[in-house]
Amino acid sequence: MRKAISPKECVDSQKGIVTDWLIKIINSMLTQSWDGKCAVIQKYKIQEILESKGYNYNAFKEHGGLKFEPLYEEQGWRIEQNSDSWIFTVVKGK
Repeated sequence: MRKAISPKECVDSQKGIVTDWLIKIINSMLTQSWDGKCAVIQKYKIQEILESKGYNYNAFKEHGGLKFEPLYEEQGWRIEQNSDSWIFTVVKGK
């Protein structure tokens, strides 16, 4: 019997796409930019790092390599995104 995928299963399947080294880079950037209220990660910095490792940023993005938000949201972050950056803030009570 066929079963439709749940939202949780969809998110869980995307978690495996994000590489461990990208998580380490994001963690480091969060630590460096954290001001006690929020942290901002500029997209161009991620792009520079990916391209220095031989990746095409747009292809990496299109294949889900930048879908790290669920991993961080599970840890208590709220992430907003604009055209230039990701803004991380703490979810109250986490």
